[in-house]
Amino acid sequence: MVGRILSLSNTAERGISGVTVQVRIQGTAAEPVLMLSSTPSLDQGDILALVVFNRPMNQLGESQKVSLAARAGALAASALATPIADSVARALNLDLFEIQTGSAGAGTTVVVGRQVNERLFVGFRHEFGGEGANRLTFEYRLTEFLRLVSSVAPGGQSVNPSARNETAGLDLFFVIRR
Repeated sequence: MVGRILSLSNTAERGISGVTVQVRIQGTAAEPVLMLSSTPSLDQGDILALVVFNRPMNQLGESQKVSLAARAGALAASALATPIADSVARALNLDLFEIQTGSAGAGTTVVVGRQVNERLFVGFRHEFGGEGANRLTFEYRLTEFLRLVSSVAPGGQSVNPSARNETAGLDLFFVIRR
């Protein structure tokens, strides 16, 4: 890990329904801060509604308001989860520790991983809620550009819910670096 602090300062601007929305990311890579503003000035909920649905809050249907609340909650939870995950990873001497907040219908997922040696990475993923899906992954670097990835889902759970109902898989990836 590099001992330098990466400073962030980026602004995106977009015109939506006669309102100019600015999204700013400032702070450091370890502690980014997201700020929303608009011209004319609107409250944060209306700005987020414009960014997500291209309409202000008072023009959203009930399902869109629920979706917007879920997205706002996920943004807030993610902002809190990242520093916690980084701290836990350091304390447990892990190379990867992620807390992925659940979207509508999905639970929170915790992913942990460790680089065993220069070629082998071992990861474990657990989704809380629902069936509590687990997945163990082994990634082996064959060459600089080829990776062999094996995933196992114990207990007959699917490795990839969008694919066929397979409990194990083996993939070969070609890595392109720019």
